[in-house]
Amino acid sequence: MKVLIMAGGKGERLTMGEKPLLSVGGTPMIKKVIDSVKKASIGEIIVAVSENTPETGKFIESEAVQKMVTAGRGYIEDMREVIREKNISEPVLVLSSDVPLITPEILNDVVTTYETSNSPALAVYTTKDFCEKHGIFKKELLSPSGINIVSGAMIMENPDNAQEEEVMILNRIEVALNVNTIDDIDTLQEYLTESV
Repeated sequence: MKVLIMAGGKGERLTMGEKPLLSVGGTPMIKKVIDSVKKASIGEIIVAVSENTPETGKFIESEAVQKMVTAGRGYIEDMREVIREKNISEPVLVLSSDVPLITPEILNDVVTTYETSNSPALAVYTTKDFCEKHGIFKKELLSPSGINIVSGAMIMENPDNAQEEEVMILNRIEVALNVNTIDDIDTLQEYLTESV
């Protein structure tokens, strides 16, 4: 299995520079995600950046991961671009660079759930009720976490086809808190303060 960290978005909702480099407890958010993925020992790590995130691209050059510069057309489009350009036929764990609380244990649980399912893909969700109890605003009853596993082979064969997916509901703050807004940063800071 390969791991693809998506770090090429515009981060327009935050307007605080490149979102992957946002400091979380003194560490860039993307480094926290990379470190957790490395500790999980899932497989080779690729970080997708774009012209939207040039400083992120420079930063990860010292992180012992592969870097690919995508066209920056969007999350799904860039994910497919990486898989096709790298000719990846195995499953790919895809996660956003804005889940700084993610742990190696959670990532390994996601992989185990995928491996015991009969579906070519898996998507991790949290519930709206859980998120709201923790001060995280979500519109949907089931909210996507930005953590998925997809079949590289199916994307290679036909990138536009939807993949049947296993749904994994994980009501954990580490999964629910993906940083998109100022409110999310405030919630993250509160969580980090309480955890100390």
